[in-house]
Amino acid sequence: MSKKNSSVNLKYGFKNFKDLSNIFLNFKNKLDRLNKKSYTVAVSGGPDSLALVALSKAYSYTKKTKFRYVLVDHNIRKNSSNEAKQVKSLLKKKKNNIEYYFK
Repeated sequence: MSKKNSSVNLKYGFKNFKDLSNIFLNFKNKLDRLNKKSYTVAVSGGPDSLALVALSKAYSYTKKTKFRYVLVDHNIRKNSSNEAKQVKSLLKKKKNNIEYYFK
């Protein structure tokens, strides 16, 4: 979660909440088809992973589904271990089940 990613700036933004709603509904429909009570999600410090965390958290509120997060540090960027620690801290604050995997 680099400094530039910490306050998720969307390059093009959403024209309105309908765009965001469509993204969530697409995500929800796909998980509804799987019909599971729990999921495991791999996340890193990137904005796509943080968006996945937000979508899965929203889904858990609507469906009472449990998510477990596996933190993966790809060691691609210079500060990736710091980013992974920030994500770990963020997920712990939100009382999520999290496992750690550092490459």
